[in-house]
Amino acid sequence: MSLKIIQFIANYSNSAKLLDKQMADKDFGVDIQKIDIMSNVGLANTYGVKTLPCILLLKDGVEVDRLQGNIPLRLITEMINRHS
Repeated sequence: MSLKIIQFIANYSNSAKLLDKQMADKDFGVDIQKIDIMSNVGLANTYGVKTLPCILLLKDGVEVDRLQGNIPLRLITEMINRHS
């Protein structure tokens, strides 16, 4: 079983930038891939990203959970724990 976070970011989103800074200081114990939606519009569309910040949790390459909008770090930890 392999868990991975995909974090969609954008320079114009203050809330996405704030979450990015907060996440940089925490070890979630899973790989995190940051994707700039302005450079990867097709991928953002594939995953149906409509709100930033947007955090996807993939398990063995399949999306199993998602958080969008104002995301406290504890919710990311809880999401990971649910699927570990």
